[in-house]
Amino acid sequence: MAAPVKIVLEWQWPADVLAFAIEQNAQVYLDPMLEATRQIFPDARWIRVHTQADAEIPDELSIIFDVKTPGITASEIKRRRRKWNSEMFRICPAQRAVPFVLLLDLGD
Repeated sequence: MAAPVKIVLEWQWPADVLAFAIEQNAQVYLDPMLEATRQIFPDARWIRVHTQADAEIPDELSIIFDVKTPGITASEIKRRRRKWNSEMFRICPAQRAVPFVLLLDLGD
């Protein structure tokens, strides 16, 4: 029996994400953050990236890395979230307030 083939499509940044990242001078961090997200969540069913306004401050936008990763334990969620935050601060200079946010979807 042949092993299943994993098809990897070339990543295309959504236009709103790219425009906002350029406006924030953060476009150089997009690809490294995507790669870090893929490494930290290799079992993710999907990774989606989009912009989202803050619920309390509508003019405040963030770039959301939305990751669907069901079936992981609470301690593993905590470990991976901490790792993602560490990678974000390693990739993005401390003096830059890059509005990246990790959103985890744990449902099946």
